Amino acid sequence: MYYRFVKWSSEEEEALKKLYPSYLKGLVSDDDLEKVFQYRSLEAIKGKARRMKLTRLEEFKINKEEYHKILTRIKI
Repeated sequence: MYYRFVKWSSEEEEALKKLYPSYLKGLVSDDDLEKVFQYRSLEAIKGKARRMKLTRLEEFKINKEEYHKILTRIKI
């Protein structure tokens, strides 16, 4: 199967920076990531996080309001 490469938008990258550390801590699920990045596979999301060096756990907090803002802002 052929997948066309679609460049990540700066808004998607910012959302990933905010959400991925919470994902690593188990606060954001696979399903949550796939909802935010609707046209990205989980493997693509994880690969982008690795390339952005977001794979280390750091102290990070995100509240539900910020999470919902991200969900409503992302339009791919």
